[in-house]
Amino acid sequence: MRRVFSWMAGTALVLLLAAPALAVQVPFTGVLSIKIGDDLPRLPIPGSGTAEVAVGPEGGFTLPGGAFATVTIPAGAFATAITAPVPNAFPIVQLKLAGLQNGEVVLRDGTTCTADHPNVFCPGGGLAGFGGLAGSAIVGIFGTFGSPGANLSVPLSVVGGGSMFMTTDPQQGIMVTVSGAGWTTYSAQVIAPTAVVHVSTGELASQTATVMTPSTRTFSGYRTPTPDGGVAISLVSPVQVFNNATSQFAPSLARLTLTLPEPGAPLLVLSALAAIVGLYGLRRLRG
Repeated sequence: MRRVFSWMAGTALVLLLAAPALAVQVPFTGVLSIKIGDDLPRLPIPGSGTAEVAVGPEGGFTLPGGAFATVTIPAGAFATAITAPVPNAFPIVQLKLAGLQNGEVVLRDGTTCTADHPNVFCPGGGLAGFGGLAGSAIVGIFGTFGSPGANLSVPLSVVGGGSMFMTTDPQQGIMVTVSGAGWTTYSAQVIAPTAVVHVSTGELASQTATVMTPSTRTFSGYRTPTPDGGVAISLVSPVQVFNNATSQFAPSLARLTLTLPEPGAPLLVLSALAAIVGLYGLRRLRG
């Protein structure tokens, strides 16, 4: 019996230390906020839930012994429906987020989260990954909902999802293009071309030329320890919005801020318990 007990304890210890991925459930609280351009109000959506932290050889939080973690935020932890006025962004006068909720977000260390287009750039270098939003952003152009005007519906999957979407209102002929990239705790950039008019005087008449020059906006996330031994994570997803009504590019941003306890602690406790059980079994066997 002592040999069996010792063998079981030793096997448990080996499995705990050598397993490619060990998952624990970690509670979290946070805020998902969306900021479209400089004139529209920031829309914060609080949320909470349980994240899965898998400790193993791929991406994430470094633990003693060189192990790493993958962090998975479940879908639906952040959800809302908001209708907000837009006072200083004519022709946009109202914004509605319908059925918004986050999709599953999977984060790994050093993951590249850029999308396949030049407007947004998310090189990775920190905790990063993908997870688009569900729902739509309905833009009230020239009027509020229910009044004459153009209301464009833009899917929110580009936020955190690394994709591009284009929609056009057939009555007003207004086109909106939205480009987004994944989430990162590192830095992300949005390139917004700006129109510059150059005037030159010729011998017969003045000549003008409009030149588009790139303007780059940089956003940064972070990952820092908290005083109680946990970790605070701020993920950014760069977004660019273009509309042909004003021919303007609006550098935009989604930010997902999370606070969770030290994800390695439960696994370290399990490993320590396995070691104690193994040593106890060996002492019983020898005694």
